[in-house]
Amino acid sequence: TVRRGGITVDEDRHKQAVTTIEPSIEPEEWRLELERVLPQLKVTVVSDGKEWRTHIAQAKQQQDAVLSRLPQSTATLEKIEKEVSETLDMVSKIEKKLNSQCEQDIAEYAAKQEDFTAKQEDYNKNSEGINKLQNELATVTEELQGIKGRMDERGSAMTDTSPVVKIKTALSKIKQEARSMEVRIGVVSHTLVLKRLSSNGLGGHVPTSIPLKAGVD
Repeated sequence: TVRRGGITVDEDRHKQAVTTIEPSIEPEEWRLELERVLPQLKVTVVSDGKEWRTHIAQAKQQQDAVLSRLPQSTATLEKIEKEVSETLDMVSKIEKKLNSQCEQDIAEYAAKQEDFTAKQEDYNKNSEGINKLQNELATVTEELQGIKGRMDERGSAMTDTSPVVKIKTALSKIKQEARSMEVRIGVVSHTLVLKRLSSNGLGGHVPTSIPLKAGVD
């Protein structure tokens, strides 16, 4: 291979051949051929025989890291566990103490709660009775208003004395007419007596006047 200007003759020829080659196939035919052979192309990944060794080495490194940190983590967890246990014991003691101190108050509260529940039930029952009585009271009040209205109408009618005055006036008029009729009857009776006496020949002895009945004005 002869070098020329730092480039071998074969390389030079290859470049010249590449630059002079022109495709003789249409791009559309290339595309169709590519679509035809593409499903047959497969990518095969060659497994490296050293991959499992890498995994083992990484696992061993992680194991060593865990083991190196395990004593410190264990001590920390034990300390936390101890503190939590002590706190739980303290809370339990305080809870028992509070329960013993508040036992009487709790019992009183429970009793008052039961009493309140019973009174609430009584209140609900009484409320129903009160509502019923209120409805009855409204009905009775309405009836009383009607009766009062009728009584007011009758009272106003009774206080009106114009009918009584009219009756008294009519009675007085009737009395006057009755007295006038009695006078007329007396005069007629006197005239009849005179006529009878004259017809019997006793006219000279008959008085010329006869007194009217007593009580006639």
